[in-house]
Amino acid sequence: YGGEEEAFLRKVVTPIYEVIAKEAARSRRGKSKHSQWRNYDDLNEYFWSEDCFQLGWPMRSDAGFFCLPSEQLRFEKIGDGKPAPRDQWPGKVNFVEIRSFWHIFRSFDRMWSFFILCLQAMIIVAWNGSGQPSSIFSSDVFKKVLSVFITAAILKLGQAVLDVILSWKARQSMSFYAKLRYILKVVSAASWVIVLPVTYAYTWENPPGFAQTIKSWFGKSSSSPSLFILAIVIYLSPNMLAAILFLFPFIRRFLERSNYRVVMLVMWWSQPR
Repeated sequence: YGGEEEAFLRKVVTPIYEVIAKEAARSRRGKSKHSQWRNYDDLNEYFWSEDCFQLGWPMRSDAGFFCLPSEQLRFEKIGDGKPAPRDQWPGKVNFVEIRSFWHIFRSFDRMWSFFILCLQAMIIVAWNGSGQPSSIFSSDVFKKVLSVFITAAILKLGQAVLDVILSWKARQSMSFYAKLRYILKVVSAASWVIVLPVTYAYTWENPPGFAQTIKSWFGKSSSSPSLFILAIVIYLSPNMLAAILFLFPFIRRFLERSNYRVVMLVMWWSQPR
């Protein structure tokens, strides 16, 4: 920057500070929509990404980082007199908040799922057999209690769909792989909503209620309880893996450094939303 007095302050620090000040003003003290302004996380994440190299050195004053949405249609004259559009406002980096009461479920989904599944299990135990807690060891009652996994799959599907809806405004700034993970999460959850009820219906010789209807759709062949148990084990395998990685952090650190494609796929799939 030529070694001028306070050059770094005026040509590097000040422009970045002005961007922060403009974005803070656009927030209108938090009243503006979350998708219309960049907060600290967005600005910080920008300098951790490859996009920051678009600033150049010395920094280009027309770089996208210094743009605001209202400035995207402004043009600057170049040498031959033709208008040259400025870089576009980079927008949100990852998460765009959509204000909704559904965040109460999304933020505490494990807690709500636990409460709902426990309530279902207690209702089944109370309304079947003697109503005593020990009646859960009865084969028929235990089979009915296993239906909580179907409810868990439905809640998981709702959570996956909710993740897509509440992250919809961030789709333009998401990477392709992040979008792919969201889509595959929905597809996977929807698949389990189909697989678990079907296999559950075949655990009964004379299935009750809706299980009998499902069995009539797919053919009334002989019952196969082991198939449902196998489906449950496969369904719970990601949760069991997550529990192992939580209890043994050194395993997670080892897997994160691995270059095996299978391990990389598992770690990519297990990333939080």
